[in-house]
Amino acid sequence: MQVEELEFYNRLLDYSNILYLCHRNADPDAVSSAFALSEAVGGTVGLVDGCNRVASLLIDKLNIDVVDNPDPSQYDITLVVDTSTSSQLNDIKLGKYCVIDHHATTALIDNAEFYLHRHATSTAEIVFDILRIMGAPIMRRTALGLLTGIITDTGHFKHATSDTFRSVSEIVETSGVEY
Repeated sequence: MQVEELEFYNRLLDYSNILYLCHRNADPDAVSSAFALSEAVGGTVGLVDGCNRVASLLIDKLNIDVVDNPDPSQYDITLVVDTSTSSQLNDIKLGKYCVIDHHATTALIDNAEFYLHRHATSTAEIVFDILRIMGAPIMRRTALGLLTGIITDTGHFKHATSDTFRSVSEIVETSGVEY
């Protein structure tokens, strides 16, 4: 079932043990989105087959705790982050899951408990909207992560929209992070 930002956030609060699962060779958009939600709601960031070089630097720089190749059955629900197909997760058995994604097509939504899918230049933009709507504080680590996710997924703003720039401006303004 498709839900909007507020309902998505509230549904996550129904679970005490959440796995935020990033696609294989995770990029900064996936990692930063998972991290920001885990900071706001609680839970574990998981990677399927590691991450790319820039995401690895982000994890190190922000000291993000991650679990490599986690078992989704050990969690109440798995939030699949920035992932459009099960093949990007090496077809692992997800159990109960939900999805947050920005890609044009997202096959994983068909069997999801609930999902938030909308057009945006990055999943990090959608996550920022959730945090903004909830009035969650945007701490420095979260801001740096979200900015990195947005910047890399837009090709350093080559594919940015006016909404992208509004999000970046708000992140910088509310967190005090300098760009």
